[in-house]
Amino acid sequence: MKKGLLFAFGLACSTFSFTQQTSAQLDVGGVTRDYIYYQPSGYTGTTPVPVLFVYHGLGDNASNMAQAGFNQMSDTANFIPVYMQGTLNILNQTAWNNGTALSTSTDDLAFTAQVLDSIQAWYNIDPDRIYACGFSMGGIMAHHLYCANDEFDAIGSVGGPIATSNISGCARTNPARVLHVHGTADQTVPYDGTALPSLSLVPETLNFWKGYSNCQDSTICRITDVAADNITVDYIEYNTCDPNNELVHYRMNGADHIWPYPPANDIWAAKVIWNFLQGQPTNYGCTSVLGIEEQTQNFELNLYPNPATNHLTIETDAEINAFEISNVEGKVVEIYTGLKTNQHTFSLSNLKQGVYFLKIRTDKGQQIQKFIKK
Repeated sequence: MKKGLLFAFGLACSTFSFTQQTSAQLDVGGVTRDYIYYQPSGYTGTTPVPVLFVYHGLGDNASNMAQAGFNQMSDTANFIPVYMQGTLNILNQTAWNNGTALSTSTDDLAFTAQVLDSIQAWYNIDPDRIYACGFSMGGIMAHHLYCANDEFDAIGSVGGPIATSNISGCARTNPARVLHVHGTADQTVPYDGTALPSLSLVPETLNFWKGYSNCQDSTICRITDVAADNITVDYIEYNTCDPNNELVHYRMNGADHIWPYPPANDIWAAKVIWNFLQGQPTNYGCTSVLGIEEQTQNFELNLYPNPATNHLTIETDAEINAFEISNVEGKVVEIYTGLKTNQHTFSLSNLKQGVYFLKIRTDKGQQIQKFIKK
């Protein structure tokens, strides 16, 4: 589960020095465990700083994860990144004991607790800003850790949903602040459809944390696509959660099992994770789902019949260039391009019953309107 990381890390490793990075070991129940930590260049010890635990994916390692972008970010943000090293599972893959079918038998919760104790002994750590994140199986580990250890204030996961055992047995009692990033075309850890054994799908993961935090609704917006990577990113922020609870999702439409980074992609996983953990989630300047981009209202737009059963007709006093249809979750389900007309009728046979949003682009600008498929 480390697909999509190596090329990104190859770019990143040339941008910072390893002189402040230290490899360390400790004994956990008779097992020697390894980890890496990084001291930011601005650390003085006079002010408490956050600590971020980072967990690698299946078959990967801490050294590779240390190139994900957090080190150079910590030099300006002044936090301590700690990269944890997993042990071998029954298939001889580096992994975590995180409640999944490919778990190890080692005590990774105790490992984390002991490393935290060590980091707190060496550095002036803010006890209210202890965080965790991970990629793939490491992201699953972040969810697992969060359910077991209330010392952690917030987590971020990329490509790693929560284990089903944690959905049924999460022991967390403190408020939850959770960020989840995932590609809808992930062929390693499915976004939806058929789940892997012992693992939830992304909608189930979001619903679990939504229920835990009593979030009532959400706003969705489309991040401007500038990378030309055939991936669009929807920023989904869940609203009206209980006090001190937070849930944010970056849905990468069309993305496989990747750790996104610029300039290859429109978002950088390390950046969105750190900004969220600090209470400053970034939506890259996007607007709401009812206005994915700025709308211009200087042309007439009619949709009929609405509600519709079989077909829908678009009629404008402008020339239609293209349009797309999104569901209420903000996912694009239909795209039509190459049109040069002011009236177009299309079939709704591929759409389920429900509410949809049609975004139309014309030579006079664009608009978004809602329609209902009966």
